[in-house]
Amino acid sequence: MKRLVLAVLAMAGLLAACTSVVPASPTPTIKGTSWLVTSIKGTPVIAGTQPTVTFGGDLTVSGSTGCNRFTGGYTTSAAAVAVGPLAMTMMACPEPGVMEQETAFTQALSAARSARGDDLQLELVDQSGAVLLALTAAPPAPEVPLLGTTWTLSGIVANEAVSSPVAGFPVTLVLADGTVTGKACNSFRGQATITGSTIKIGPLMSTKMACADAAATAQETTVLQTLEAATTVTQDGAMLTPDRRRRQGPAVHR
Repeated sequence: MKRLVLAVLAMAGLLAACTSVVPASPTPTIKGTSWLVTSIKGTPVIAGTQPTVTFGGDLTVSGSTGCNRFTGGYTTSAAAVAVGPLAMTMMACPEPGVMEQETAFTQALSAARSARGDDLQLELVDQSGAVLLALTAAPPAPEVPLLGTTWTLSGIVANEAVSSPVAGFPVTLVLADGTVTGKACNSFRGQATITGSTIKIGPLMSTKMACADAAATAQETTVLQTLEAATTVTQDGAMLTPDRRRRQGPAVHR
């Protein structure tokens, strides 16, 4: 009887060992993270033109293609992720292969369906599990003070499209305690009240010189009108975006 019991216990132990559950790999958390792209569909990125991706906590995705800047929305649940549509600036980059890399990168990012990895390394894969993008965690963004910093226009976002600044006519602004000053063809200044992420700018006053370029005049009008209409401001390291609603407004950088 004892032998039978021992045999049964030994078999139960063997079955338990054979059916033990292997712990699942942890699901990466991408919300609120920033990454550097190291390869696109297995091809290393071109040196000096490394794309970047930031998955904002507000479900806005943004970054650089290595040439132009982009912004858009994303959704995520567990390991699933979907990106787009994307809006981009439209600058031409003369370096060989950079525009082709930009196209490959944006197509891969839009085709991503899930993420796998950890806090340091991440892969975005398509529906079949093929690796589209390999990423490494970006170093912490430099601390840039919101007030007192000279911000330079990098693009104007409107209706899911981003327009690049007019060449030769840089736009700058400086936020201080209760005021905003800047230059957009003409110099401007006005009141600015910031409480947390809420901002109220204006009324703005500017000099009245005629701009030497019609596009620069239109850009100035858009910038001033958008600043006065802004209700929120978002800072991501060295990037600043005043918005009147999600993904609309001038994007400026330090």
